[in-house]
Amino acid sequence: MTAPLHRRFLVALVLLYIAKALILVFIFPPFSGHDETAHYTYIRTVVEEQRVPVLLQDPSLAAESPGNTYVDLLPDELYQYCRYTLQWLCYPNRPQFADEALRVASYGRGADGNPILEAEGVQYAANHPPLYYLAMAPIYWLSERFGASTETQLYLLRLAAIPFGLAVVLLAYLTTRLIFPRDMFLLITVPAFVALQTQVSYEATMVNNDIMAIAAFSWILYLVVRAIKQGFPLRTSLLIGFALGLGIVTKSTSITAAAIVGIAMLTILSFQSRQAFRASIPRFLRTGAVIAGPAVALAAPWYVHMYRTYGNFTALPQVLELQRLWNAPEGTFFGLLFNLDFFKRRFSELWGEYGWRVLPFDPLLMQIIAIPVIIAAFGFILFAIRSVYRTSHGDPTHRLDRWQFWAIAVMLVACIVGYLATVQFGTQFALTQARYFFPVINALAILLMLGLRTAIPPRWHPAGAATVVTGLVVLNVFVVTSYVIPYYWL
Repeated sequence: MTAPLHRRFLVALVLLYIAKALILVFIFPPFSGHDETAHYTYIRTVVEEQRVPVLLQDPSLAAESPGNTYVDLLPDELYQYCRYTLQWLCYPNRPQFADEALRVASYGRGADGNPILEAEGVQYAANHPPLYYLAMAPIYWLSERFGASTETQLYLLRLAAIPFGLAVVLLAYLTTRLIFPRDMFLLITVPAFVALQTQVSYEATMVNNDIMAIAAFSWILYLVVRAIKQGFPLRTSLLIGFALGLGIVTKSTSITAAAIVGIAMLTILSFQSRQAFRASIPRFLRTGAVIAGPAVALAAPWYVHMYRTYGNFTALPQVLELQRLWNAPEGTFFGLLFNLDFFKRRFSELWGEYGWRVLPFDPLLMQIIAIPVIIAAFGFILFAIRSVYRTSHGDPTHRLDRWQFWAIAVMLVACIVGYLATVQFGTQFALTQARYFFPVINALAILLMLGLRTAIPPRWHPAGAATVVTGLVVLNVFVVTSYVIPYYWL
């Protein structure tokens, strides 16, 4: 009780987060999370066959190999969850599929008059890097030895995701404390926003590699802020490279963090004079090499495997071929970037829809959520103007040191990069989702809470922080009782 208020609040928040996560683990039916069937099967392949799975190279081969020996399949016993599975034509109640799941489907006839046959129920997550699955392998192995059912194994693997979500919350607190060590409003609201945001914590209670990638990305952001403050010392630079490598071998999209790190490294260069700039270049290059070393060392084996297996580094051409009958990209890059409907859909997914867009929130609820977010966005713009022109209005938070200014700028860059990556994915795939933005959730929380802090008069900051936390708690309770439970159980 002698600890500062923000530390005591953090302890309470951690306990609340764990309680919330436990509820989410068990309140969602088995395999209802996006791609849980594929991620669970990946773990099974790693444990039982000591290898990573392989993507189907040509969907037309479905009719040519009755034994399906050319590709990894989702297990027959998971066909009962085909409703939640991507590309598995779903007739779970038909007797003919009770013992052997549907594996080939006809989609009309081609120009030559022959039926168009496509593979169904194939492993479609095989192009994901292996770190998450290796980390989960001991849990699967132990549960298998004790004879646990498939559903029990799934719940155990869901529980194992909670520590990664908790790490994201703690890193939100640590990053905020690093930039604003004495700002009580931010030290309370930023980790609360991350912990009580309705969709991010959902990711930390499902079987998928997203939350591990989010945790790695959050660590990178924390280390980048620390490096900016310290001037990119050797130890911190090595840790950034190590965290970047871990992120990449968890989920390939983590490579976008390299751009954020590169922009942050510009703080090494001095812009005061041409001579100082030139003198800083060798140190800039050395730091880049120090960061790239461990990142490349960790990621290279996986990319060698990918190139040898698929002839490219991502296997996205193979995924596109696998989804050729139904995947319709949402538009061009600039068309999506300036598309208000695309943005509104991503905003909706940022807060809910759970899994494959099955629980869209009521428009009125989304408007209620949008109001404080819009206020926070305008507040951040005001904060940025005051910081640039150093007009504090009596608030010391607006008098930023140079390193603090850069730290906030990097948070903004991270959010921009995260959204641009989501837009880019939409130019190739119909299933671009807001969860691809979640790796920068800590950066978004800092920017939004800075905006709210600016918009709220200083004397009202304690009440404002309490309102933010209370509002998020109420939102979580409302979503679970009004959306999740009725949809899945009533």
